Amino acid sequence: MRALVAGLINLETTVPVEGFPLPYDPVRFTPGIASAASGVGWNVARALHALGTTVTFLGLAGPDPAGAVVREEVARSGVSAVLAGTPATPQSVILYDPSGRRRAETDLKGLQEETFPVARFDAALAGCDLAVLANINWTRPLLARAAAAGVPIATDLHDVRSLDNPYDADYLAHATVL
Repeated sequence: MRALVAGLINLETTVPVEGFPLPYDPVRFTPGIASAASGVGWNVARALHALGTTVTFLGLAGPDPAGAVVREEVARSGVSAVLAGTPATPQSVILYDPSGRRRAETDLKGLQEETFPVARFDAALAGCDLAVLANINWTRPLLARAAAAGVPIATDLHDVRSLDNPYDADYLAHATVL
């Protein structure tokens, strides 16, 4: 099976905390802080790759230090990828406690207003059995292109607040698999 996955890739920093709410403490020395490439699209691409699917990942990354880390990890992963340029790479900080509760602070760095080059999308889509389009705004114009090519679409709505949420309507209308 060949899958195209398009979605968020960002530099994510995880920070263990003792619990929520966090008490004020101006400085803490916390073992276990780590940073790595992450994001809904990248996580789906890596999971499908680990399960034996041939994956082409499409994402956006900037020329900044966060983008350098992301590009390096992608190059080491064995996942084929097309990372188009954007002014800055999104970043997130995830605080998590021992019980598994977490809080995500995400800075998309303007990514919701970016676009992915359609010619690069069309080239990557050729020969694919499935298009996984995460619900980040820059994938929205790609939904109709995948549908017109006859490629089934899967999407991860990630944060469903309501089936009536206008932001998710295009994804719900085009998806074969949620």
